[in-house]
Formats: sequence, structure tokens, C-alpha cells
Amino acid sequence: MNKKPSFYGVMYFINIAIFSGVYFFLFNDSFSQPLSYPVSLYFSVVTATTLGFGDVIPSLDKDFLLLTISFEVVLGVVIIGLFLNSISQKLSDQKDHQVKLERIQETEQWMSQAMGMLRPVIELELRTLSQYYKFTSLEEKGKFDVSPEIHFTNEYYKQIVSINYFAKFHYANGSEFMFAYFFRENERFQDKLEKFLYKYAHAIPMETLVRLNRIQDHHFLQFPTMAKQMHLIIKQQKSFPEWPKDYPMQSDGMKEMNLTTCENFHSLLLETIKEIDTYTSDEPVLLKIDLSNNILPGVGCARQ
Repeated sequence: MNKKPSFYGVMYFINIAIFSGVYFFLFNDSFSQPLSYPVSLYFSVVTATTLGFGDVIPSLDKDFLLLTISFEVVLGVVIIGLFLNSISQKLSDQKDHQVKLERIQETEQWMSQAMGMLRPVIELELRTLSQYYKFTSLEEKGKFDVSPEIHFTNEYYKQIVSINYFAKFHYANGSEFMFAYFFRENERFQDKLEKFLYKYAHAIPMETLVRLNRIQDHHFLQFPTMAKQMHLIIKQQKSFPEWPKDYPMQSDGMKEMNLTTCENFHSLLLETIKEIDTYTSDEPVLLKIDLSNNILPGVGCARQ
């Protein structure tokens, strides 16, 4: 077990003090001249440090004394070695810690930059989701900004998943199927998310990367595409199909599956929004709802 350098430093001085006492009390008459305690301490220091000046000479016929001196020399060398190794280890640990801190700071900088670039991409999808809410709402409540975490409720999921993709909303200069609008908006979102991943995939954690890939390819984003394909198939059979009489109704099982898919997509989106809010210093990401009927398309137009 590696100890701090101070531990071995204390052990070294304790070693010197103990052996100085041994020389003074047990071997005082075994040297070329009687030892005072300061001299025995001096001899212990010289011995432990392997300096060996030769001014204090032990009797060579005292075997136990010679063994004691040899033991102190070996013990002193070992403690010094451990002391130096501990210092080296401490310096290495400090360097590793500094490198680790620099890597963490670099990672945090990359994440902050990446989340800053991801924010407008996610906000683009939130604008699309706000349109889902507006098109399926029956009440005109004006404008409000709300936290997605608060707004994404079971009632919200049930409302937007009931959207009629085959309804048309009318602009000032034309009209468009719901599925065409959402198909186009989803393609924009997926394209921008793809560009973000291409540039920042190396800078974000694997968990975030997997989640964003799941969002990009999520089945919820395919609902308008499926509606478009259904419309084309039915249009081949009838020139001007009408909703709902010319379209097959969804089964209860299909509605439940669509609701589960919707909830899963929003939960992935919420995790990403929380991560963005963690790394960006701007205002928290909000869902901006505009239920003003004077702005086309109007409130509840998807229920026509």
C-alpha cells in the first residue's frame, strides 16, 4: 500500500531516534570511545544515511553491534527508497489528475458547444410539435411559453396523436394537406439533426449519441409519411377521396400503439432538452404555443 511521503519521512526519523537510543543504552561501551547521547544520535544519522565518516568507530569484535548497524543501514536505504518512490508517485498522480481535469474541461467545452448547436435543432422540432397542438386544439388561448416537461402530459399525447393528417388547412394563397406539412417539417428536422451528428458525434457521450439517433429515426416522425402513402394508394382508386368515408379507420390497437410511440418520442426529446439546459447558459428551452386564430392555419384545423 502506497503511503504519503510524510509517512516515510516520519518513519525515517523514528528509525534514527530508535537506533540512537540502542547505541547509547545497549552499546555505549562497544565503540572506540564512550558515547554521549548527541554522539550516538550523530552516529545513527551517519549510519542511516550511509555516509560513514569513520570518526566514531564500533568495535569489530561485537557481532551483535555490527548486525545492528547493518540492519539500520539496510532499513535506512529501504525507507529512503520508499520515500523517493512515494514522492515520484505523488508527482505522477498530480500530473495524471491535472491531465484528467484538462480532459474534463475540454469535454465540458465541447459539450457546451455541441449543446449550443443542438438547441436550435431541437427548438425546430418543438415548433413543429406546437403546430400539432394548435391544429388539434379546440380552444383559442392566445400565446404562451411553457416548459416541455410540464406540457407533455397524457392529455397532450392523446390530443396530438388524434390529428387528421388528411385534413386540409387553408393559407391566404392556397391550401395543403396536413401530412404534406408535417412531412416537410420532419424532413427539415431530420436533415438538421443529421448535419449536427456528422459534425459533433465525436464530442458527445455515447448515451447522447444513441438517443439522438433514436430520435432521428423514430417511428413518430414517420406518421405523416405513412399518411401520405395511404393517400396516394387511395387516390389511385378514387380521384378525389374524402375523409373519413374513403379511408380505413384505425383499430383500437393501432391507436394505442400510436399513443405509445408518441410518448416514447417525447420522453427522448425531454431527456435531450434537460441535457441542453444543463450545458447552455441561455434561458431554458421552452415550447412556444400560439393559439391565435388570426394566424393561419387556424386553431383546430386538423379536426375538420
